[in-house]
Amino acid sequence: MRKLREILRLRLHAGLSIRQVRNSLRISIGAIQKISTLAEQTDINWEQVCQMNDTELARHFYPKADTLNQTFINKPNNHQTQYYSHR
Repeated sequence: MRKLREILRLRLHAGLSIRQVRNSLRISIGAIQKISTLAEQTDINWEQVCQMNDTELARHFYPKADTLNQTFINKPNNHQTQYYSHR
């Protein structure tokens, strides 16, 4: 979520161009354009972004995505590890 918030900060608050944001964050122009376009279409401003937590912000821009933070990782048990290592 840091990248999403940072894109919005640089575009909405600092007024940087898409290429300036790309050079600053090292992410694709397409990703920046997508977020910028969605921000325009939904009339969101920097003050509103500041009031949102990361989950709310993600839901605003990616409503169909699973925006819950994963707090666990499924690890294979020893039997699965041994089975896969013999292939």
